[in-house]
Amino acid sequence: MLQKLMQNKKVIIIGVIIFIVMIIILAVIIPKYLHRKKIQEKYGPVSRQEEKIAETAEELEQRSAREKAQEEATIHDIESKIKNVLAGNNNVGQPYLRISSLLVVRQMTKEENYGVSLEFNTDYYLDTKTAKRNTLLKMGEILKTIYTSNEHIATVTLHAYMANISPYSGSITEESEVYGIILDKKNVEQAKIDWNQDSETLSLQVLPRIWQKIMESFLFGTVKEF
Repeated sequence: MLQKLMQNKKVIIIGVIIFIVMIIILAVIIPKYLHRKKIQEKYGPVSRQEEKIAETAEELEQRSAREKAQEEATIHDIESKIKNVLAGNNNVGQPYLRISSLLVVRQMTKEENYGVSLEFNTDYYLDTKTAKRNTLLKMGEILKTIYTSNEHIATVTLHAYMANISPYSGSITEESEVYGIILDKKNVEQAKIDWNQDSETLSLQVLPRIWQKIMESFLFGTVKEF
């Protein structure tokens, strides 16, 4: 009797082990079967080699989606910081950031690099020296914000506009571009810019030495360099 019970116990144990093994096998096989079926539904009947190619394509698609989401988050973060530093209006009531002028894009390079371009309305001053000084200080503030917001900033292009005010009515007739620059990451790195130095030294002395000035035309004639 005891021997029979022992035999029955062994049978039960063996049965349990077989059941567990079957569950494990099914847990491995079923997902693969469903994945293969999904690929066949998407691409039609495929060989094992074609299936591997399809799997690689799907992995690349998933990776691309993740990279795109990260890229969009990075662009949003850079844009938010720029909008924050250019919040509000200038001294003649114009918004500092010109409408629809801000552009942040991922550059088509092997490394992760971003380009930034924007237009802003600088404060109005009748005196050209004061106008230029104030414009450069604002550009320095913008560049500091951009280059300290993300290590992958490759180039920044800034265009400063100033209002034309009628001497008769005192109203703004139009805006004209008065200053434009391009600053490249390579120049920033070579110059080893200290973004924490005082704003006047940074904006009026250090940065003008390394940026490329693309235009200068203040309202009341050409302004001499500082």
